[in-house]
Amino acid sequence: MSAVLTRKRKKQLLDKLDELDKKAKLSQLNDDKLNLKHTLNERLAQLLREEEIKWYQRTKVKNLLEEDANTKGLFGTAYAGFGFIYFAQIEAL
Repeated sequence: MSAVLTRKRKKQLLDKLDELDKKAKLSQLNDDKLNLKHTLNERLAQLLREEEIKWYQRTKVKNLLEEDANTKGLFGTAYAGFGFIYFAQIEAL
């Protein structure tokens, strides 16, 4: 689901839940309204879990790519340094 659709869906669910909460403050909700509220809460929780997983995966991929780029440069310098020391020792002999 795209980010825009996710935001719209989340807003719709929150609006419906707010409406039910306002009705619950004025009078007791019947069984149908209670079931609807429970279902909406479950959908919202699922949507939030999916959104959290999506962001976790994006962050994980981004961190892996950045760390690989940093590590590659670091190891390249270290290997070049070891190579320089090695070649300098051969010339001295």
